[in-house]
Amino acid sequence: LGLGEKTLILFYSDNGTNQSVTSHTVDGPATGGKGLTTDAGTHVPLIARWTGRVQPGLSADLVDSTDFLPTLLEAAGRPLPETLFTDGVGFYPRLTGKPGTPREWVFCHFDPRPGWDKDKFTLERFARDTRFKLYDDGRLFDVPADRLEENPILPTRDTPESAAARKRLQAVLEAMAASRKPVEAD
Repeated sequence: LGLGEKTLILFYSDNGTNQSVTSHTVDGPATGGKGLTTDAGTHVPLIARWTGRVQPGLSADLVDSTDFLPTLLEAAGRPLPETLFTDGVGFYPRLTGKPGTPREWVFCHFDPRPGWDKDKFTLERFARDTRFKLYDDGRLFDVPADRLEENPILPTRDTPESAAARKRLQAVLEAMAASRKPVEAD
């Protein structure tokens, strides 16, 4: 039927592997992080396939689930409706081997409560780029160097690079907090 040539397939997960599972990889064992905000819980696969259109390869681009709508619309050749607000960033050009405009950051508001067996989790909000992650309580991590987020970078120990990331990501957190405030009627 030629469905592979007519269909963009996106496969991804909403969170990591269960914490009771340890996968054995070429880089050593990796314990699952489902329910955690570390990379083990938030850095998940995204696989795209569309025969003849999606270019094979790997990418380190940041992608957020809000990016799917603009990506799918672009793949379908349809514009994003002007009346629709989204903070998603389309990544279709990147799938087809074009430069595109990769995300500079992603934002996460993680609050799994209420729900069954959720008392062990707490509200977490963070912004991150490809290297640094800043929580709204001020903890900053160099994620590639500290995947389990055990050693926060204190403001008193900032390097010029971590200080710049802290400032940039703090602006994202503040913008997201401002967007959550209710609009007052005149």
